[in-house]
Amino acid sequence: MEGEKFDVFLKKERLPLLIEIAKITAEFRGILVYEASQISKYSWGFLGENLSGEDADKLLAISAAHGLEAGKAVTSSFSARAKESLSINYLDFENGKLNYGSPAFREPRPLNELVVTAYASIKHNLSKTIKVKEGPSAGEKAVRLGIMMTTGLPIGMGKSKEVSKELKSVEMTLYMELIFSDGLRLSLNSDKFDFSCLKEKKTYSSQMNFALLCLELAKHAPGALKNTGMFDVLEKKLIPTLQYDSPSDLEKEIKRLLLLSPAGL
Repeated sequence: MEGEKFDVFLKKERLPLLIEIAKITAEFRGILVYEASQISKYSWGFLGENLSGEDADKLLAISAAHGLEAGKAVTSSFSARAKESLSINYLDFENGKLNYGSPAFREPRPLNELVVTAYASIKHNLSKTIKVKEGPSAGEKAVRLGIMMTTGLPIGMGKSKEVSKELKSVEMTLYMELIFSDGLRLSLNSDKFDFSCLKEKKTYSSQMNFALLCLELAKHAPGALKNTGMFDVLEKKLIPTLQYDSPSDLEKEIKRLLLLSPAGL
């Protein structure tokens, strides 16, 4: 169709090294590899987006020349696949099924229908304003003391006053998305999840519990496609391969995996 736009994406489940993606981006855009590496950090496996058919084919050829297989999809094609996530706080595994809901009421789904498992650790910058009472500063006290000593007037050391202060903090939240062949999406959040399904393996650390849950999912659903975050957990990497700045980063990575899914979501 004339005027149609395309996204070009890497077809291998596990993303290659960042430098390999950067070299393709640099050649396509005609920029330095260093500049391309800054762009590639946030590509999530997409070599180009919203491209003309000619540019998409050019990028496919460059990728192939670098030994990386890529595919293309109509830019708007994913919107029809997108489904809202169902937020859950419990799941367990039993007889080839993933049960979700609550320990008292569980909805079963066959594990062989799980097509994508995606994990991300996302930092949230938080701030809040509080009111505190502050007395005179040391400088103010010294000035007032000097006046009293010079004049003999009992002016006092000054009164406390109420001031507003902004407190900033950083919190880490762990997310997981589980996507089934019929499009069902289950969303897990470490702040709200019940890890009792881990039984004796459960620890006091939500980060460790999430890692254990990733291992359980990989064991029970080995055929499901995994994102970079899942691979990092399974390989016990101390430093993440990619930095997820927001849930939208995870969503973009999921988009590519769904394009790879044989279910054709």
